[in-house]
Amino acid sequence: SSFSSLIVSKLFTVSLCAKCDPGWRYSPHSRKCYKFFSKSVTWTEAEFHCLIQKGHHISVHSSKENKFVKEIARGASEVWIGSAKFGSMSNYEWSDKTSFNFKGWKNGKIPVTKLIQPCTKMNVTNGEWFQSCCRKVAPYICQKDSQQANQIYKHFLRHKFKKQINTGIL
Repeated sequence: SSFSSLIVSKLFTVSLCAKCDPGWRYSPHSRKCYKFFSKSVTWTEAEFHCLIQKGHHISVHSSKENKFVKEIARGASEVWIGSAKFGSMSNYEWSDKTSFNFKGWKNGKIPVTKLIQPCTKMNVTNGEWFQSCCRKVAPYICQKDSQQANQIYKHFLRHKFKKQINTGIL
């Protein structure tokens, strides 16, 4: 009926307005959702928890995002970010595999690699990044795609699938 179509339409509109899950913050700069976790854990434990949340450690791609991280983590002295050296890689990479196009290293220089310190923390006071042993503990921030992006994709798939059934393709 047209009434049920109206309700479905309104529910879809409402879900588009809620860009992030409760407790997560939306950033218009990256169009992603972020959540600060104050519990201090190792880098690997933090990444695992972020994966369970359908995300990754935060990756930082601009000075605006770096400032946003400082804002979210206010109250902590340092926080894990997603930059690390994986396996035998000689360069730092983001855990979400996005490009490493912005660097916020202390003194503006990538530090000389210390094999026991292949993970990265941010000093929340000044926003500078520094190497840290991955087994040390710190609070962390997870990042994931916004619900808006996910809902639009799901809506597209649902209607595409329905059209294929109605036209006899499936």
